[in-house]
Amino acid sequence: MPTLKEYLGIICIERDFVVKLSSKNLKKYKTNFYSQPFKIWQLDLLWEYIWGDISFEEIKNIFKL
Repeated sequence: MPTLKEYLGIICIERDFVVKLSSKNLKKYKTNFYSQPFKIWQLDLLWEYIWGDISFEEIKNIFKL
């Protein structure tokens, strides 16, 4: 099981790929994304980061990374 910091690293790599997914594939990705073993509010913040609603610096500050 990855740590939150490791998962953020994965998200940083996948981010550009995710925003280009079709509707059907995005739904599958989101289902898998929200099944990760983290708190929902943490996943919500990471999801906002993927879509550019918050910055990487904000994520690092919130999670104290």
